[in-house]
Parts: sequence; structure tokens; C-alpha cells
Amino acid sequence: MATLNRPYVTLDEFKASQKKVSAERDDAIALALSAASDQIDAYCGRTFSTVDVATPRVFTADRYSLVSGIRIWGSYGGSGIVTVDEFHAIEGIAFGPGDGTFPIPSDLVNYDLPPVPLAIPGIVVYDRIYAKNGAFPNDRNTIQVTAKWGWPEVPAIIKQVCSQMANRMVTVLDAPFGQAGSGELGQIQSANALTPMLASELNAWRVMPV
Repeated sequence: MATLNRPYVTLDEFKASQKKVSAERDDAIALALSAASDQIDAYCGRTFSTVDVATPRVFTADRYSLVSGIRIWGSYGGSGIVTVDEFHAIEGIAFGPGDGTFPIPSDLVNYDLPPVPLAIPGIVVYDRIYAKNGAFPNDRNTIQVTAKWGWPEVPAIIKQVCSQMANRMVTVLDAPFGQAGSGELGQIQSANALTPMLASELNAWRVMPV
């Protein structure tokens, strides 16, 4: 299994956006791009990368159901709703009694996948699964979802912020562009390049508490 779109900007993409960057800085830049991607994830509360194969993850059904848009709290499986990590392609759903086994597979046609509200044409991700009949099989509350987790592609603004953060990390080093020593790499790894201005660019992408 490989992680795709990580870091959010490749070394070649970053260097193409700069006037002149020495190849001797490649290690420092690569580390800065990874650190910037991690900081973006931490700030936004989500990841914009994905994996190349679907994998299973286990979740617990929500304890509420929606009645005319109002949350009604009840038993876990009886809600017919499960909140999951963001994914962009689903392959299977199975239910279990909570002992680590999932002996009850279910047809995907029995579920609705409302997309996460996004103002990005062509990018669709999901974070909730709804049973069309309003309840999960046999009131089961442990659910295994097999999906391709994360986002199918990185939004342009995320790539832009990542590149700007990485550039700040590299340029704050005392030495001019040249060979980066181990101390410099440590500075990059620990630097917080998310300025208030860049953070404001990410605010629309943050996961808000429900």
C-alpha cells in the first residue's frame, strides 16, 4: 500500500516555482515539504492525501438519528448513521458484535453517502454513511468500512500554502542556499511556518466540531 499526494507539493513542483535552487538543498526542501504537509493536516484536522488501495477501518455507529433535521439520541446501531474518516471511494461495509469479527456483510445499495460540502468542482469526499431503512442490521454498532481513505487529489490552495510554508522553513536558515547540515535539518523539522496569513487561507478547510 502506498500513500499518494504526500507531501502535498513534490520537490520538482517546488523547485519549478523558485527562480534558482541548488540541488544541494534537496534534502532540506524535501523535509520542509513533509513538515509543512504535517502542519497543514494538524491545523485542518484532516488529511488531503490518499492511498492506492482500499483498506478496512472500524467505527462505532452514531448514537443519534435525524428527525426533521433534529438529533434524537438513542441506541448505537438503531441510529442508522455512522461517522467515519474521510474517503473518496468505498468498496464494502460489514457489521460485527464488537468482538473484532465482521460476519455480516451488507450491500452498498442499502446506504446513502452524502458528500462533504465542498466548493471544489470535481472533488468529492464522504465522512458519513446512512442506512436507507434507518437502522443497521440487527442493531449492530461495530462497523467495518473498506474504502480508499483521504482525498482523491490535493486542492490547489493546499498545495500553494504548503509551498509557501516550505519556502519559509528553508529560507529562515542562517546559511544561504548550499549544503544543509544536520542542525539545519533539525531547525526545519521543528519550525512552525504557519503564519496567521497562511492560516487564514486554511480556515475554510478546517474540520469544525459537530
